[in-house]
Amino acid sequence: MGIKITNEQVVRYLSKSDYKYRELPTSTIDKIVDDFDKDKIDFSKIQYFKFNGRRLAKFESAYNEIAFVNMVSDKINRLFDVKYPNRNAIMRKVFSTMMLLKDLKDFTLIRFDFKKYFSSVSTEYIFKQYIENSTLKREIKDKISEYAKTIPYCVPGISISNTFSELIAMEFDTEINRCFSKYGIVFYERYIDDGIIVIKNYLSRKEVLNIIRNSILKVYQKEKTRLNKTKLNLNPLKFQVINRRNISSSNEFNFLGYQFEFNSELEFKYGITKKKIKKFTKKIDKLVSLYHTDLTYMRHILKANSSRVVYYSSAIEKRRLWIQKGLIANYNELKYHLHELIPSTEGFLKNVYKDAFNKLGLIEPHYINSERYNLYCNLKKNKALIFDEKIGISKDQLTKELVEIGIVPATDSTYYSLTRNYLIKVKMGH
Repeated sequence: MGIKITNEQVVRYLSKSDYKYRELPTSTIDKIVDDFDKDKIDFSKIQYFKFNGRRLAKFESAYNEIAFVNMVSDKINRLFDVKYPNRNAIMRKVFSTMMLLKDLKDFTLIRFDFKKYFSSVSTEYIFKQYIENSTLKREIKDKISEYAKTIPYCVPGISISNTFSELIAMEFDTEINRCFSKYGIVFYERYIDDGIIVIKNYLSRKEVLNIIRNSILKVYQKEKTRLNKTKLNLNPLKFQVINRRNISSSNEFNFLGYQFEFNSELEFKYGITKKKIKKFTKKIDKLVSLYHTDLTYMRHILKANSSRVVYYSSAIEKRRLWIQKGLIANYNELKYHLHELIPSTEGFLKNVYKDAFNKLGLIEPHYINSERYNLYCNLKKNKALIFDEKIGISKDQLTKELVEIGIVPATDSTYYSLTRNYLIKVKMGH
């Protein structure tokens, strides 16, 4: 039995993966609608690949399959009221909580991480536990069941994997809050596979480990059947338990790329993890090596990468959202703690661009000493590149800047497409 879908819905669901799909010809959209009706959706078209050491998946130009998984994600999100965690909102709460630790007579701080989360969660188990008896239409449920049998785990890179993994994780959050509530839970947040908990009592490492492991078993492995291929475990390298009564003169933990260091008096210093600093430094070193001879292009690259880049999402839905990108946006909480920065982070923010030229034995461009091209100064001033015709860069100015970096836009280009092309060209992604 086929699935009924309109042309408008096809465009909307495809565009969730890539804006370019909005430009598909009407004949292609008509064919997708017809294929849905005739049940021509083939999940064996999935392609697996590796990127930065991670195993990902995609449906490359497989329009029917892309539209289907995005449609299912949308329907499940609405049906189960799936809420996706906001990294910046979580980090604001984390920083506030760390500043309150001094006021607690006793506490246990817990940091945990799931090992290979997406590739450990069984899609068939998700279907059985949440979707099979839901109010979704039978033809859609049948197709989801087929998907789960073809693709057994929530492999990252496909929208439905995010939806499935977050759907079950919400139940895990409820269980964690329930189990730790008897110990006076002060704070709990989870961002995908990373979690942090603070309770106002003492718990040993063994006790904490037992509670979290039992919560995993209760939620992710409540049924020991052949359908449940879930093999979720904690990452032992990222599991930490810090007790106030056993606190030392030097303590540290990291969460979502932020580094936290504190002494026995609970005086904190904040920064960016070594791993993230190394990653960004490597990116800049490579860009300087490749493009330093093109002075104008290099200036645009460094300006964008130095900034908090802000733009509207494309108008795929009735509402549009502000999107923020860049290192400054990702570590925006540090602007409130510039006098408490970890020295390695402060040095990185102030010198990463100069160091890139110096390492290559290149003459520093004249603009490199300007505050506009300094991560520390831009963080301090919350400097932003705003791509919006009314309050930010005008369309004429954006067109001019695209020409400066070698792109001549079509005369009928939308502001969004100009923004997209510019950000991709200056290595900010989109």
